[in-house]
Amino acid sequence: MRKTILADCVGLAMLTSCVSTVLVPGAESVRYMKKATAAELAQCEVIGPVQEGFNRDSQFCREECQMELRNRTFALGGDTVLFTGRGSGMAYKCGTTAGKVTK
Repeated sequence: MRKTILADCVGLAMLTSCVSTVLVPGAESVRYMKKATAAELAQCEVIGPVQEGFNRDSQFCREECQMELRNRTFALGGDTVLFTGRGSGMAYKCGTTAGKVTK
């Protein structure tokens, strides 16, 4: 009986220790860009910097990080986020509704 309870507690702890980020309604329309040219952003209004909440020390932004940046951009009224490194990005209002990852 004790082993079963202990196993259940360990399993529950493992499940709750994982952070799961989901897109808020509307954030799926925010375009995530890994790189951009001046021409691509020429017609865009700069909204400001965004930071994902986990403060990861990485130059890469995986799926959870991308979703967090898209959520934060959407919350600021933006429709495009340019990844700038280490869990950070710049939010823009470009008038796009692509909702794509651009390389």
